Amino acid sequence: MNLFLDEPTSGLDSESALELMEYLKTYAREMDPVTGKRHRVIITIHQPSSRIWELIDNVVVLARGRLVYQGRRTMMDSFYASCGHPLPLNFNPADHYIEALSDFPVVGVSGEDADGKSKEEMWSESFKKWKARDKSYIAFQKLSAKKRASMVETVGQSKNTNTNLVLRNDPEKSARARKKNVCVSAVELCRRSFTNLFKNPIILGLRVGIYGGMSVFIGMLFWRLTDQTQFHAVIVSRTALLYFILAFGSSMSVAAIPFAMVERGIVEKEVRNKRFHPVFYHISQALVSVPVSLILSLIVALIVKGMTGLLGSDSRDVFSSTIVLFLVFLCADATSMFIGHVAPELVSAICIATGIFGIMTMVMGFIILPSSMPVWIRWLYHVPFMTYGFRILMTIEFKDALLPITVDGNELPTISDEIGNELKGDALLKSFEMASFNPKTDVAILVAWMFCMHLVSIIYLFWYKYRSKRVFLYSDK
Repeated sequence: MNLFLDEPTSGLDSESALELMEYLKTYAREMDPVTGKRHRVIITIHQPSSRIWELIDNVVVLARGRLVYQGRRTMMDSFYASCGHPLPLNFNPADHYIEALSDFPVVGVSGEDADGKSKEEMWSESFKKWKARDKSYIAFQKLSAKKRASMVETVGQSKNTNTNLVLRNDPEKSARARKKNVCVSAVELCRRSFTNLFKNPIILGLRVGIYGGMSVFIGMLFWRLTDQTQFHAVIVSRTALLYFILAFGSSMSVAAIPFAMVERGIVEKEVRNKRFHPVFYHISQALVSVPVSLILSLIVALIVKGMTGLLGSDSRDVFSSTIVLFLVFLCADATSMFIGHVAPELVSAICIATGIFGIMTMVMGFIILPSSMPVWIRWLYHVPFMTYGFRILMTIEFKDALLPITVDGNELPTISDEIGNELKGDALLKSFEMASFNPKTDVAILVAWMFCMHLVSIIYLFWYKYRSKRVFLYSDK
């Protein structure tokens, strides 16, 4: 069977182009199980690299419709040397052979000495003379004719005896090779993702700057908040600040989407070239998000605690608050990753992510209490991961706490369990409808939420790969 390809390497990077040519080389060497013949692959190609050039068997060079060369690639240097254009050392052969056509084929010949012939005509005549006198070329033609005759005779015998040539593969060996390729792809993708993270400071530096800068501004605006005793500072400012930290930190995970969208075109090309399965790319990105989220949660927790006194009363509470922020940021990154997979382009991805996070921040239990929501959408309170993070931080901050309050001449708002000028934190939790929840259960829900979102992404990528197989040709099977 003959396979004709017109510039198959156009638009590919050097690595993908080389892999494609290596595959075509292997395909050309395989025997057809029905005819017993090898495949013939005929391609047009421009400016192949040196490594790709070494994979080519036979070459046809045309210039303005004239045949300049036809034959084995290994014999081209002999022809060009006979025309006064030998291949220089450390030079790409394909570039040299094409560039030589801009000059006359014999050293010392000029346009005036060419009897009105063009360069292309002189190159074509030089090739005809060279192949008629060159012994190696004549021997090659005889050997090729002998091989063709032998193959025709072999095929004829196989047809007379009703036998077919069948290529058999070792299933166990193929399974081991596939397993090895899967492991190598997973490890290599993780290594590449971590390398990009640390070699490209903008990816991590932008988010560190945003989270760190906002935390410092919060610290300056609410300096020593826990030392204040005004009702508004004790009740409103503390709860609002916990809400804002979670809402802002989660919503700003969209800052990672542009970098993922930039890589998506490259990843899709590599997937179509069968470099790896898209699921492994998602897993590598999920692993990269772990240290990023940890760094961001540490920055936010340390700055906010140091400047405002919020996030608990002792080091154990600060550690617990950091873990909660870490899990919330992981959930936010998992959501952004899924949106990045699904959205068709960057603008729509950012708009979708912003809309989803906006809805989550409205129903997480601060702006409106669950009991105040309409019955038919009350279930939305349990959907956002921010709900569980907010409940845990509120529990850490206010459970079993006594909050001193000064009234400044105004009547103290009525809250149950009021004791003089002190307010029990449990009463505040009860007013937010958070007194009956177990923080450990909420932590488990956060972990499950994160894994479920990654699972949804993996299912989508499996479906996307299946759909792509129906559209794009991956192999000759």
